[in-house]
Amino acid sequence: MNVYQFFLELHAAASDQDGITEAARRTTERIMAYLVAHLEDPFDAARLQTHLNMNYSYLSASFKRATGKSIVETHTMLKLNKAIELTRLSSLNLTEISERLGYQNPFYFSRVFKKVYGESPSAYMRQFYKSSNDRRN
Repeated sequence: MNVYQFFLELHAAASDQDGITEAARRTTERIMAYLVAHLEDPFDAARLQTHLNMNYSYLSASFKRATGKSIVETHTMLKLNKAIELTRLSSLNLTEISERLGYQNPFYFSRVFKKVYGESPSAYMRQFYKSSNDRRN
């Protein structure tokens, strides 16, 4: 939820500076709420469009203008942040986490993770566990 709050604050700051309308702000908040609620699903533009009863091209352009990020980029970041959270707070392995977050192929999940964070999920987590063990000692 912290990432969700971050994106809302980012959106609010951008709205204040760029003169984003109240309607666009509400639309962006509705898109963010939808993305958070559907973290476990692969992204589906048609479902988002139907859910909000708005044209996807409009939604996409409005969201990008308000946040500086695409809807797909944001959905991916939310998923990856959830993956990190699940890794730290659960006993699920990476295959289980990738499946839970709607990635049918754990290798694809690892590739997306590496593209965003610059290293594989397992290397990222080893680094996290090493630093948390160092703090305890």
